Amino acid sequence: MYKNGKYRETDKMSDLICENYPMVLVMSRFGIALGFGEKNIGEVCRQNGVDACTFLTVVNFLTEEISAPVTNVSNCLSIEALITYLHNAHDYFLNFRLPHLRRKLLEAIAECPQDVAFVIQRFFKGLLGDEGYLMHTLPVRPWELIGSKLLCAVVTTLLSIVVAILSILLIMPISWSNILDMFKGFHYLFSHWNMEFTHIVLFLLEFLLLICLGMANGYLHLYLSMAIGHLFNRNRVAMSVVAYIAINALVGILIGILGNMGLRHLNIPYDLINFENSPTAAIHLSFWISILIALAGDAVYFFCTEYILRKRLNLE
Repeated sequence: MYKNGKYRETDKMSDLICENYPMVLVMSRFGIALGFGEKNIGEVCRQNGVDACTFLTVVNFLTEEISAPVTNVSNCLSIEALITYLHNAHDYFLNFRLPHLRRKLLEAIAECPQDVAFVIQRFFKGLLGDEGYLMHTLPVRPWELIGSKLLCAVVTTLLSIVVAILSILLIMPISWSNILDMFKGFHYLFSHWNMEFTHIVLFLLEFLLLICLGMANGYLHLYLSMAIGHLFNRNRVAMSVVAYIAINALVGILIGILGNMGLRHLNIPYDLINFENSPTAAIHLSFWISILIALAGDAVYFFCTEYILRKRLNLE
């Protein structure tokens, strides 16, 4: 539990660190070295050439649980010391924290399924990396480039799923009689076709469409995050991670708001969403509401990415 209250020059530096261990980072950003023993804050600051008032202002601001307006700061605050602190803090994030995030992201990509890693790397290198200089000189518009990458990503993922399913079937102990029985089942199905089977096929097609839109949503989320990350001049991979997290949080908030609103404002007839009286229509409606929501999310991600590539592209 951190100490609540104002620290003064007469307080021991060791007490400050013991009670607020994150202040070690503040010390390093002011250029204060360890090994101060039992010296108080004022003595340590003077020994390291740091303005004690500025150091204490930052420390007290960071350690107070309840933020309050800081008064009489201009009387003793050293602008030079404060700028040094801010500059070192900025360097810490740019040269340590963000590269650390970048390494973790690359490790995560290396451990993810190969098809997903391939899709991420192809978009990153093809449109935002060195190959982007060539791709963006082609006589095609940015939305066409994004669409081609997205189509390849979805098709690659679907083919990977099909191959995985076929691989499982190949290692299963299936005899020719089992295959013959399966064909007999298909023959019976087509020879006794009715409206119920039609709805089942429509359900499967709607579910497949929803799966494809969900894949596209995930990839477009990644594309937009990488595009936002490339708006920065340094640590673009790390900034892409930050953008991905921020977008994910924003989408979660919007889904929560829409979920609380429910369907009462959509003016949908009750009979259509009544599973007891009309289960088939209700299932179809549920699928199409989900499809439209996924399609809307895909459109937002797509056009935001297209706008960045068209107006704010930064390949330097």
